[in-house]
Amino acid sequence: MVHAKLKIGAENSGKLVSQVKEEAEKLAREKDKKLVLVDGSPGIGCPVIASLNGVDATLVVTEPTKSGLVDLKRVLQIIEHFSIPVLVVINKYDLNQELTSEIIEFCQEQDISIVGKIPFDGTIVEAMEQGKLVIDYAENSNSAKAIKEVWEAIKNKLSM
Repeated sequence: MVHAKLKIGAENSGKLVSQVKEEAEKLAREKDKKLVLVDGSPGIGCPVIASLNGVDATLVVTEPTKSGLVDLKRVLQIIEHFSIPVLVVINKYDLNQELTSEIIEFCQEQDISIVGKIPFDGTIVEAMEQGKLVIDYAENSNSAKAIKEVWEAIKNKLSM
């Protein structure tokens, strides 16, 4: 894992993201790893654009809220500008079935693959409080099962 902190008043968070990505790619080459995952920030600003630069595919995680749908549409415009393949996951899908359906319909209209839906699950918060991954903390929880299914769907879509 490669990470960094942006100091208050520092020059540009987009530059920092680019530097972190360079270090991650260097480390991956040194350790003969074929996959580098980049966790991008929400929104559509410089850090997001920097995180998208040079990637082979994107996974957009959204939630079934009005702002989640608006943000999804905005980030998809940027991803489309860079002609990057995109996959979508709906987090906490079961909190608003109507908006989940709206997101699914939108993605179908745009020919965007939804690779999974993760239910709301307090076990995720418990796992984070313990500093653990939910798939390790409660591997049989609904959320852990859904996350594993999402990973399998991603691997299938990207032929990994």
